[in-house]
Amino acid sequence: MLTKEFDEAAWRCFAGCESWTNGMETLPLIGEGAFANGTRYCVVFDRTGACLLIEDDEINDFGGYCLELHYPTQAAAKAFAAGIGEPRHKLEFFLLGFKPA
Repeated sequence: MLTKEFDEAAWRCFAGCESWTNGMETLPLIGEGAFANGTRYCVVFDRTGACLLIEDDEINDFGGYCLELHYPTQAAAKAFAAGIGEPRHKLEFFLLGFKPA
């Protein structure tokens, strides 16, 4: 999964995210994609873990699906995201440990 650093729009949507401060501040990351059935998803990574929101999923109203995994650096979060690849079904995220918030 390709990710990019937060921009102003991402901060407005995910204001509770936390940056990394390892000598210099690095911003949270956001990645987007679509499952095989065309349903879109968005994943946000910060120093405390990750949050998955899936288009038209009722769980979004309650915080989405969370992965409680401390990333010591932005590079570690980016490497984890790259390792996810391009999931074809939400089950792939659940197998990684994402759970309802």
